[in-house]
Amino acid sequence: MSTATTTIVVDDQEDIRFLIRHLIELSDGNLEVVAEAEDGESCLKVLEGLPPHDPQVIVIDWMMPGLNGIETALRIRETRPNARIILCSAFGDPTLEAEARAAGIDRFLSKERMSEIPDAIARLVEDT
Repeated sequence: MSTATTTIVVDDQEDIRFLIRHLIELSDGNLEVVAEAEDGESCLKVLEGLPPHDPQVIVIDWMMPGLNGIETALRIRETRPNARIILCSAFGDPTLEAEARAAGIDRFLSKERMSEIPDAIARLVEDT
């Protein structure tokens, strides 16, 4: 029996977190949301309370109050270098995508393509 892929969902909009959580958890029995956070600072605090191997994947919004998604990803990389990070944005800007990749973000998805998050998570974990 395989263990579930653990994920944190970070977005400042509660309804978006709810939607992403349900997309992930309803996709199959192998994906689990272990925490949610409403901004970058709260994400970093949540990570402090989790074991070093959790979460395997962090789905994070780009535009949030305080630390944006890229700034948060840079901070995450300091303590969780093996975590896979998916950045979601309402803006599908190639410059933003290039900046995200330079910051160590593994995948960039437009929020219009949120339904692809479970597949993106699965592919990232397979590639590990």
